[in-house]
Amino acid sequence: MENKCITIKKLYINYSLNNKLRNIRRFFQNCLSERYSLVQSYKTNKSTHGKIIDKKNKAYFFKILPLRESKSELKNYKKLQILYPLPKLNRYIELNDSGILLYDYEDIVEKEGGLLIDYLNEDKFDIRILRRILKIYKNSFKFHHALKDKYTSDKFFSRRVKPRLKEGILQDRRISEILDYQIKINGKIFTQNTREIIEETIDYFNKPRRELCFLSQGDPEPINLSTQPLFFDFETAGLNPVISEFAIFLWGFFMEEAYYAPKYNKNYYLSRKGFLEGLGKNKPIILVDKDIKNKTLNITFEYFISRSRKKIILCYFRDFFKKIADKEEIILLKKFRYFLVMRILTTLDPKKYSLEDIYSTLAFLHLFCNSRITKTLNMRKNILDMIKN
Repeated sequence: MENKCITIKKLYINYSLNNKLRNIRRFFQNCLSERYSLVQSYKTNKSTHGKIIDKKNKAYFFKILPLRESKSELKNYKKLQILYPLPKLNRYIELNDSGILLYDYEDIVEKEGGLLIDYLNEDKFDIRILRRILKIYKNSFKFHHALKDKYTSDKFFSRRVKPRLKEGILQDRRISEILDYQIKINGKIFTQNTREIIEETIDYFNKPRRELCFLSQGDPEPINLSTQPLFFDFETAGLNPVISEFAIFLWGFFMEEAYYAPKYNKNYYLSRKGFLEGLGKNKPIILVDKDIKNKTLNITFEYFISRSRKKIILCYFRDFFKKIADKEEIILLKKFRYFLVMRILTTLDPKKYSLEDIYSTLAFLHLFCNSRITKTLNMRKNILDMIKN
């Protein structure tokens, strides 16, 4: 499916928002020729986004980012619109300290079952929806793929090594004191301790490397994909590694968006009808026996994954990753391990986690990634075993 390139109106205004809600509301009401009413807004670490309506009751989705990031999203949107179905970007407004992207508001976002996130807790899912998305991926890979040493989604990987691994997890007392413990989960002893996995990952991302990349949205979380299909959020769109896309997709659908993200960013998920009710059954069940003398964590661990999540992840793995990887699957799976470690440990800030959630995160880390992968079939087996649990 191809989108026609559209002309985006650009506007430059001498105004500073300082990312404050009262300034944002005042700006939309008073500083544009059209008068917009603010319907709702959500704030994340660096961005503010939400819904506004004009006098004719036409709705728009707005996204406010620091100036550099907003320019990047605008540039990435233009790249992606050639091959991907995207909401129409009507206007880009550049201010002194930030940029505002104004998109047509897509009603499907508010409909129950409109986004893939709505199916994370369900037993039924029409797999044809995902296959339509994967068809777009395959077509994009066909026309745009290359070996690259720089890519936009690296903000989730190399650029998080220092702040979230070295200065975060390795400095968090609750985690650092158990980094060298031997891990035993449900009776199985794992060969590497947590520190070895983390240091091996840091070493990988500190070295020069080239990855097999293709033109992608860059952050394929279930909240960024609609059933129509449409893709949302373009901050990291561009030529990105096949393995980074799969790592983000796998962890997002497997557990992040089903449990950790809605628990620690609750306000962001309130608009999804009944979604937060699923937190209870998605919560991993974990019991930890900490043997300080022998430096051992003996963990009893259970987790739940819905039928829909199983179907979605397995379809992505078999219909896209394996087919794209083809003869390079073994090489890519060796590298994939490090990308998955980064997603499990750094997607959110573990410093905010309860002790129980820290232990469950470490359990997932070892179940997925601990095998000193020289025989790469272990990685493939780990993934399939975890999904089919």
